[in-house]
Formats: sequence, C-alpha cells, structure tokens
Amino acid sequence: MDTSALNSQITQAVQFSNAQNSTAVPQMVRLGPEMMVETTTGLAVQDAAQYMNAIMQIAVAGQAVAIKLAAEGPKNEPTITELMQNIQKMVTESVTVYGNVAAAAGTANSTVIGDLGS
Repeated sequence: MDTSALNSQITQAVQFSNAQNSTAVPQMVRLGPEMMVETTTGLAVQDAAQYMNAIMQIAVAGQAVAIKLAAEGPKNEPTITELMQNIQKMVTESVTVYGNVAAAAGTANSTVIGDLGS
C-alpha cells in the first residue's frame, strides 16, 4: 500500500503502535474458558464475602441483645459472656470460611488457567 501521500511521522507512529499491539495480543485477548473460570472463581469469592458480611450483621444484632441483657441485670442462662463468646466464634468462623474460599478459588483459578495454556 502506497503511503507516500501521508505524513511520514504519522505513518511511522501507526506502524509502531500496530507492532506493539501485535506483540501484546496474547496478553490482551481472553479466551472463553479463561473468562468462565475467572468469573466462576470471582463469584465464589464474592458469595463468601457476602456470607461473611451477613454474619457480621447478625453479630452486631447479637451484641445489641447481649448489651440489652447486661443492662437488664443478672440472668441465669445464657450469660452475657457466653453470648459474646458465641458471637465472636461465629464471626471468626465466617472470616475463616471467606479466607479458605478465597485461597481455594485463587489456586483453582491459577491451576485451571495454567492447564488451559498447556
């Protein structure tokens, strides 16, 4: 193609840009299976985060109940300390679940994407 009528600097810049883009095509183009794997693992982590957030909201409500019970005075069962310990255990377990899901999703994502590249 004759480009002699065009500004040579513009032509050179376009050719350079095209060469750079061609070199980066493998990194820029996502394959269908890769997108599906990344979407699935992302959704799993998002669901785990939503679960953890829901537990946190329940924990706040539970703490409000424990504080109300403490304000009302001593009661036999359950004690305020037991309530707070159970709430803390619930929160800790939800954070652990989130961490496990996030780690497993990351490992699975990496493994599957790596296998697709083989």
